[in-house]
Amino acid sequence: MAEEEIAMARMSLDEDGGEDVDEDSMHVFVGHDEPVVSIACYSALVATGGCDNRAFIWRIGDEAPPLLLQGHTDSVTALAFSGDGLLLASGGADGVWIRWHPHGHVILAGSDFSSWMWNADSGVFMTMFVGHQGTVVCGSFTPDGKLVCTGSEERFSVWDPKSGACIHGVKQNVNCLALSNDSKLALTGSSCGLVRLISIQNGKVRFTSSSIIESSSYCAAISPSLALAATGGQDQKLVIWDFYHSFSPRLTCEHTSGIYKLVWSCNGEQVFTGCEDGKLWQWDARSGACLRTYRGHGESIQGMAVTSDGQFLVSASDDETAQVFFVGTS
Repeated sequence: MAEEEIAMARMSLDEDGGEDVDEDSMHVFVGHDEPVVSIACYSALVATGGCDNRAFIWRIGDEAPPLLLQGHTDSVTALAFSGDGLLLASGGADGVWIRWHPHGHVILAGSDFSSWMWNADSGVFMTMFVGHQGTVVCGSFTPDGKLVCTGSEERFSVWDPKSGACIHGVKQNVNCLALSNDSKLALTGSSCGLVRLISIQNGKVRFTSSSIIESSSYCAAISPSLALAATGGQDQKLVIWDFYHSFSPRLTCEHTSGIYKLVWSCNGEQVFTGCEDGKLWQWDARSGACLRTYRGHGESIQGMAVTSDGQFLVSASDDETAQVFFVGTS
């Protein structure tokens, strides 16, 4: 990429107009030539990956040219900063997801029917987790770093990261996965809309939802501070669940299109959703009130993240941009 092109690929207000949508974003990053499908942030640093085989690193509030990351020969579909922000991992079209160990430079990634673990400092391969019969679409270390959980088209599995052995397995379709802060429970969503609560300790299904979810569940997340969880999907409904007690649906928040992504605010009291129509929503998780909608994207949202200070929401979209919104939550 020529230097003058890189200089143009900076965080800037998009004056070209593009789609006829309202502009609520404070910055628009226009460095990609095709849909932006992955995004990650650490403090004010933002990384974006696109279907143009490129990734960039840029800083919120800094007009300096972004750093272009070269090397991929296919879409950059997964990005993740390490817990200390010193390392960034990127995955191509065959790498569906990436997660870091919560306490060190060990990385977990999923592709095809297996998951892999490496030491990121040395590049040494550590363990391979094999046993799924379908594509592994999501996974994570437990927050205490002791176990690995993965989900595929046909199975939820819990693994020993030291030996690579499967400890528990539940036969079910998994589209999305979230783990409780105490490392005891897993929340899963499926293509048929069922939401399940599973014990990580013994592999037993503690709860299976009724028909409240009417189509595929695309995203799930657990509040970092409240006893609440959230799921969203194609049926245009954000469901807030009473997580630790009855695990019952507490609130249902209607949208105008399918929900592709969701993320909790840093204080765990609000939920942000990103939708098929490009709109972003901010919800009070206790009351279910819509606090605000954010416009700026002309096509569907493919990635979302909140900065660690809770001040900014960053989003990636099929409209070939990444955008920054001031949300001002603590």
